[in-house]
Amino acid sequence: MRQPDKAKVLLLVSIFLMGVGSAFFAPLQSFYFVRELGVAPSMVGTYLALTGFTAIVVSHQFALYSDKGASRKKLLIFSSACGVVTFGCFLVFRNVYVLAVVGFTLVSCISIGAPQLFALAGETYKNGNETLMGSMRAMVSMAWVIGPPLSFALVSAFGFVATFSSLVMTYVLICLISLNLNEPERQTTPSTSPSEQTNNHNAGFKLCCAVIGMALLNAAINNYLIMMPLYLVQTEGKPDWLPGVFFGITAACEIPLMMLSGKISKKMSHQLQLVVAACLGTLYYAIFVSTSNMIALAGIQIIGATCIALSATAGLQYFQSLARDRIGFASTLYSNSIAGGMALGAFAGGLIASSRGYTIALQANIVLCALALSCFLLSAGRRSTAPLKPVQA
Repeated sequence: MRQPDKAKVLLLVSIFLMGVGSAFFAPLQSFYFVRELGVAPSMVGTYLALTGFTAIVVSHQFALYSDKGASRKKLLIFSSACGVVTFGCFLVFRNVYVLAVVGFTLVSCISIGAPQLFALAGETYKNGNETLMGSMRAMVSMAWVIGPPLSFALVSAFGFVATFSSLVMTYVLICLISLNLNEPERQTTPSTSPSEQTNNHNAGFKLCCAVIGMALLNAAINNYLIMMPLYLVQTEGKPDWLPGVFFGITAACEIPLMMLSGKISKKMSHQLQLVVAACLGTLYYAIFVSTSNMIALAGIQIIGATCIALSATAGLQYFQSLARDRIGFASTLYSNSIAGGMALGAFAGGLIASSRGYTIALQANIVLCALALSCFLLSAGRRSTAPLKPVQA
């Protein structure tokens, strides 16, 4: 019987625990500040926006640092240690200003963990790593299926102390696993020739288009996640339980598709997968706002799930392929494009919904996906003008 690859198992467990940490804390953070500490919702919104921006800046700077030769393993240990200290502070302190400082500093440092882990996986398994990357993305999705309901159940049954204690233990486990991860030796990158510089310029253009496309696509996805329950219940008069059913169907379809990403990548290039994802997103939102039939809406969840699964797995692979000598930068850029897109979707969706209603807010997703499709087509269509290198015997 074939033994499982220990390194792959450690990577999968690590990314799952990181996903659990995020899924536990992210939805609970605003609830804790408002209900437990009595902070005004407007101030919490401002705090969350600023911490999100800080996390993007911090993770980007650490990505540049790691690609210059810093140990990814040490950065993972540092990130998990920041998680232990962060939730230790949430256990000990109840002062809003102290916790705000913790949010701006330590929570931002936690955000460097997942991109560095994806970069480490990409460097460890350079060839044919689509299945591993897809499995890692599936672990994150699985964590987000399990995490939020479990965190609120813990709060309801045992209070915030139990939840924050669980988070401390989660990051202690991540730290212990990080100590046992293997880090491959880095190869020094030789100076680039003029033809390689041309290739790099083309790759930079493709990466820029991919970043904008990924941000726009995730803006639509996050806007949908926020507005869909309100649209169904308040505008369409559907039962309160229906949005939860749709989310469950989507997750049930999305995770197996991510696990199959290796086989899908053998049939379709990463660029084509992103194009297909944007097409499916445009189709999904167009159908969603055109019908109120519950069976039809349930049936099209497979379209939305395929859009999310393809963009999540192929997106990371495509970013890394365009910056092979800067995998940490590429992985962080991928994560930050998603984070930036989600912030854009939440802001724009809320603005449109408050002025024009939930239907128009969801219809805006069609435009966002169409724009994302244009960016992915530009990225896929630009060809290298540099001559090919001859194959040496």
